[in-house]
Amino acid sequence: MRKTKRATGFFLSLIINVILNFEWSIPAWILLICHIVFEISILWFFLAIAVWILVILFWMLVFRWASKCSYDRELPRENKNPYSSNSYNKYSD
Repeated sequence: MRKTKRATGFFLSLIINVILNFEWSIPAWILLICHIVFEISILWFFLAIAVWILVILFWMLVFRWASKCSYDRELPRENKNPYSSNSYNKYSD
């Protein structure tokens, strides 16, 4: 299969995955509420957000690696068509 030369769209995919997996950030929002109500450190909120994004990033890299493992490069095949341009000049006088 032919691969395109365009960019992979990794960051666009990351943004889409963050949006689709928004429910994984619920513990971080709970920690933010606890920061407001109980005055715990805000670093717990940022740590939970960072872990959430790192988990999504890790799974994206795993799936990217798995898809690259399945990519098999095709070797050039011999042209057996007698009417193609490669063999046309061989028979002309």
